[in-house]
Formats: sequence, C-alpha cells, structure tokens
Amino acid sequence: MTDMHDAPSQTCSLALKDGTVLLVGNHRGAGKVMPGIGWRDRDPLMISLSRDGVRFSHTMAVREGPHEYTVKGPHAPRARGGSAQYPRMLVHGDKCYVIYSEGKEDIEVTSFDLKAYLEF
Repeated sequence: MTDMHDAPSQTCSLALKDGTVLLVGNHRGAGKVMPGIGWRDRDPLMISLSRDGVRFSHTMAVREGPHEYTVKGPHAPRARGGSAQYPRMLVHGDKCYVIYSEGKEDIEVTSFDLKAYLEF
C-alpha cells in the first residue's frame, strides 16, 4: 500500500535481489477526470524507488507528454488516456527496461542505466 495515486492505468512493481523495489505507474492519478469516462490524467509515466518496500522516493519521469493519436474518430479506442500507460518492467544486467502503451495504439520501450538510478 502506498499513498500514490493510480490513474487507473495499472502500476507495476519489481523487487531487485537486494530488496530494493521499483514502482512504475502514472502516480499523478488524482488529476483531471473526464466527464462520462472517468479516467484521470495519465501523464507522466513515473518510476519510484524504495529501499524498504514501504517508503518510495527518488521519483523520475520515464515518459511524459501527450501522445499524438494515429487512430482517430469512431474507430479510436475508448478511454485511452492520451499518454504512456499500462507499464511492465524488465531488468537485464545494468539496464532497466520499461515497456508501455502509448494511447492504446503503440507499444514503446524506455531504458535507463539502473546503477546510476540506484546511486542517490
């Protein structure tokens, strides 16, 4: 349990071998609510770190900014939120890969040096 909001667009966590927990999601989920749809602001996609699995800090943006939709009009997906959402994580070697949906129509990957992120 955390006091972080969720858009709701799913939050993903991953525990490292040393017990450090990474949490990725749209932590600003208390933002705007669209009438008749109910989704909350899903921008930016954030990652937070916890040394004890309870208190999360050292938060940074994985991806931010609105997604320019390719599919528009009556065939567009419903309630897609407009940015990065539905994340998953993978750690391989010294890299962390965050895989996510952009506007429910594209899949993107952002990677970063995990060692540099853990040294705060």
